[in-house]
Amino acid sequence: MKIPYLGKMMLSWCKSCNVPVLGPECAKCDSKTKKVEVTPPGDIRPAFDSDIKLINKTTKKEFGSEIIPPDKIIILNSAPGHDRFDEVIMDGRVIGVLKYDIKKLDYTFLPRLAGARLLNQGKLKKFVNIADDALPYILNGASVLMPGVADFDEAIEKGDEVIVLCTGDVIGVGSARFSGEAAKSQKKGMFVKIRRRAEAQEQE
Repeated sequence: MKIPYLGKMMLSWCKSCNVPVLGPECAKCDSKTKKVEVTPPGDIRPAFDSDIKLINKTTKKEFGSEIIPPDKIIILNSAPGHDRFDEVIMDGRVIGVLKYDIKKLDYTFLPRLAGARLLNQGKLKKFVNIADDALPYILNGASVLMPGVADFDEAIEKGDEVIVLCTGDVIGVGSARFSGEAAKSQKKGMFVKIRRRAEAQEQE
């Protein structure tokens, strides 16, 4: 079911100036802008220093590194829901979602593929490496099954957001169905339910 909303989604991005723009052209350089796809109704606002610190604190805790470098313009889009659920926009794309997890009573970060690739540039935690022969199945819609797992972070807990890799490249993001400790003795079963996956042509 589509989320109903009124009005136009106005957020665009100038790639030349690397700034958000509310229109089809950049007033600074006159370049055509690219529309940023965000969740309706498009309740956007600039991120404050406190927001950026919280996002970086969360990604460092969960994935091992801060995702937002200094001096970046960050836009947040508050998606509908009872608790905080902010899409984080950097360089003209959504890199992930900062979410308040009511069960954990803490914040968590749900990376999109772009965000996962940024996090993969650091010393990555919460990762699952798959075997080469499992890659086509993942790209075609399968989730990560234990027979196709080559390596993983043993500190993963059930329900954690994880980044799925193959030969060092990010191919998906999703949630762990059981812990890394449990996975050490598992021979079958779904380890990661994939939420977003790379396109097949990206791996060619």
